[in-house]
Amino acid sequence: MIIRNDDVGFDTAIGPFMQFCELCDKYGFRILQAITPRGKPEAPIVATRNGEQIRRRGGDYTFAQNGPVLQYLLSRDDLIGVHGLYHTPTVEDWEIEEAIALLISWGLTPTYYCPPYAGLGELGDWSERMSGLKVSAQTQRLEDYLKSGTPTAEIVYLHSWRFHRGGHTLEDLGQCLKRLSATSDTT
Repeated sequence: MIIRNDDVGFDTAIGPFMQFCELCDKYGFRILQAITPRGKPEAPIVATRNGEQIRRRGGDYTFAQNGPVLQYLLSRDDLIGVHGLYHTPTVEDWEIEEAIALLISWGLTPTYYCPPYAGLGELGDWSERMSGLKVSAQTQRLEDYLKSGTPTAEIVYLHSWRFHRGGHTLEDLGQCLKRLSATSDTT
């Protein structure tokens, strides 16, 4: 199983991000970092906002301005995904191409397109590839399995920032990963 970490971006805090990654490493789970190259993906984003509203609200920030997280990712062997250009729910080829180009210019080579709001099931069917990238959409949310059960999807998603902003704890995640690693192939 691969763990997709959505909303990695300009406002990702390095300390909790590293703790999350190290916890996944400890239990042998590969991480797919779903990166939003522009804007502030952790800003309260509401699925009912349109792409232009999200772009305006996200500001003129880039992920590369988050030097500590970028440098940390460059030192790791995680899978990299495009999580929209500005975390918009619409798909425009030019946006995906610009996001890919930005990530490559920062030393990160994306292999996946991870549509924002993929867990909502509102975006319809996706082809297997988008702008040459594999697509990770319509997947299961790992937070739903923190206490019990086993996800059946090859790629499950979560938001690492939620584990330091209330709701769930890294201890909850650690117990879940320990349980899942004992019962499945983690690679």
